[in-house]
Amino acid sequence: METLEETFARLQAAYETYDHSNGAGICALNLRLREQLKQYAASEQLSVNQDSAGSIGITKPGRDPTLAAIALSFPLDGCGKSWFISAFHVFNLLRADDLQCDVTLLGWSSMGERLIGRDIWIASDAKKGSALPILSQLERFSDLAHPSTITFSAIIEVREDAAVVTEVAGTPILVDTAKEHIGARGQLKATVLERRAIRAPELRVVGMEADVVTRELVKHYSEYLAALFENFD
Repeated sequence: METLEETFARLQAAYETYDHSNGAGICALNLRLREQLKQYAASEQLSVNQDSAGSIGITKPGRDPTLAAIALSFPLDGCGKSWFISAFHVFNLLRADDLQCDVTLLGWSSMGERLIGRDIWIASDAKKGSALPILSQLERFSDLAHPSTITFSAIIEVREDAAVVTEVAGTPILVDTAKEHIGARGQLKATVLERRAIRAPELRVVGMEADVVTRELVKHYSEYLAALFENFD
């Protein structure tokens, strides 16, 4: 059986070696990486889900299936290798933790620096059940789940960088959770972004301890969500 290190090397190679263009100057999708991610999910007995925007999620189940997953996101088809590496690393750290809610390793379809899968997912909330504009590159996924059917409790981007102090930036609830439970342990810069969370709170974590911070944040936020909805019952 393949070790986790071997699996990661295979996924990383799939990320690095694909051609961003189809030869006609049109952005191409990394179909090889999508297939490799599905193989990884099958080998680890994790659930996998794709939507009609071509995004893919691999999910570790939590204790409470009624809670929407916390997603660790990265670009599937753009120049986001470091985001993929860190998201995969933290996802596998969290697989050892007994969490209240699901955790999803989420790859967004991307074209250059644009997270087209995320853009379509956000737009789908206002158009539930309706047809969404699909780019020609995404037509192969048109029979898959409508993005409006996929929900998350939070979306987190993480990138480890040994050269900078860890910084979190995003939606107030996630920034506050990081400051309350993690900030006192060491240096942590925190920035609240005032833009409205469209479908889920968002956070970006970058720095020398981004993996540790993100893991702890997910654990605490998972408990917060469970307590919040328990009070509603």
